[in-house]
Amino acid sequence: MSFIRSIRARLTLWYVFVLAIVLIIFCIVLFASIRYRLNHQINSALLRQADSISDSFHADSEKFLDLPDKDYIPNPLVWFRLVRIDGSLFRPAPSFGIFHYPFPFDRAKKMAPDAAFFDTFQLADGKKFRTVIFPVDEGKERVGWVQIVRPIGDIDRTLNLIKRYMFFLVPLSLLILAIGGNFLAKKSLQPVEEIRRQVDRIYEKNLSQRIHAVNPDDELGQLTSTFNCMLERLQTAFESQRHFLADASHELKTPLAVLRGQWEHLFEHPDFPAEFKSHLRNDIEELARLSKLIDNLLLLSAVDDNKIKIEQQPVNLSLVLKEVYEDGKILAESKKQKIHLKISDDSAEINGDKNRLVQLFLNLVDNAIKYTPPKGEIFLSLSRKDDKILVEIQDTGIGIPEKDLPFIFNRFYRVDKSRSRELGGSGLGLSICQWIVQAHSGEISIDSKIGEGTRVSISFKV
Repeated sequence: MSFIRSIRARLTLWYVFVLAIVLIIFCIVLFASIRYRLNHQINSALLRQADSISDSFHADSEKFLDLPDKDYIPNPLVWFRLVRIDGSLFRPAPSFGIFHYPFPFDRAKKMAPDAAFFDTFQLADGKKFRTVIFPVDEGKERVGWVQIVRPIGDIDRTLNLIKRYMFFLVPLSLLILAIGGNFLAKKSLQPVEEIRRQVDRIYEKNLSQRIHAVNPDDELGQLTSTFNCMLERLQTAFESQRHFLADASHELKTPLAVLRGQWEHLFEHPDFPAEFKSHLRNDIEELARLSKLIDNLLLLSAVDDNKIKIEQQPVNLSLVLKEVYEDGKILAESKKQKIHLKISDDSAEINGDKNRLVQLFLNLVDNAIKYTPPKGEIFLSLSRKDDKILVEIQDTGIGIPEKDLPFIFNRFYRVDKSRSRELGGSGLGLSICQWIVQAHSGEISIDSKIGEGTRVSISFKV
């Protein structure tokens, strides 16, 4: 069904449908013309013979001269009988009895001079014949009629052969036209496919790319020009947004750092009233969350501008995970959670940036701790599978709804906004994790079930 939904298929079907109608109409008209032409030739031949026999009538002897003794002419085979005005025959016609064709006197008597009456009849065995009745006049006096009969089986055979050819050639022609039409439609739509491929390669990080048109002057070229204008507007909007976030983050970072330092100093001052310390502590925590948010914004802004350089040094992932494991145990103490570490390959090593990898795994462990209930468990594992190194971080936390999983790496996306804010989440952590993994040519995926926990899988090529 996907083929039917394509423009190429619909163009081909319409092309074949229209040509089928044209071919059918053409065949009907052609067949009717051939049938008319053949019948006209038979009628003309019969009429010439009937007129010739009528002219051979000799009034004095009341005989037809120059006629064979028999009631038929062998080449081409025709039968004839000569009927008087009173219904009797000028001469016997014994062969005519096989036709069982009664002579139409009522109609014959009404015939005008030189008029002819044509008819087609069929015998019991299926053979068809064509007959003509022509008046025999002597001056203005009607003396009788001449009737000629000839078989028309050859005409039927010719018409049936033509019909068989048409029934064979029309579908074959439509099949050939369908193949040719599909090829032409494919060739015609190749520029559309090329535009689609070019558009598919454009995303938020390379909005400066433009679509190239094969022929800028045709309709597709105008469509391409419209796409490029839209991309230019999107690029301007994205760059304005990025610059605003970067500028705003830079402007806020220093005042927040100063304000946080002053409040921390005030919090530790011995003369500060104890009843206000709980409120001040909450404010300091909020300032810390805002500072972390601004740091993340600055990081992502630098990533978008390709200003972050990833070092490429050999990094032993087992040592990195052990370091993250020790830090994670400290973070999990407040909720009495257990963190487990399982390393199946102590020599697992990749080229990368150790600090960024520590940031990656520590961020994921921190998320697992935040969204796992007290006394829950977090599992870290490192293994090698074929030509890949696999790192998994699994928890027994609250889980993520299935409908949210496709958007979990989007910036500022939070499953439970109120809970994320309460736990200090900003919706940028997983975006940063995804960037670090991709910067190391790795892959990251998340599986989760509500009430059972979440598993984050990261794979690196060796």
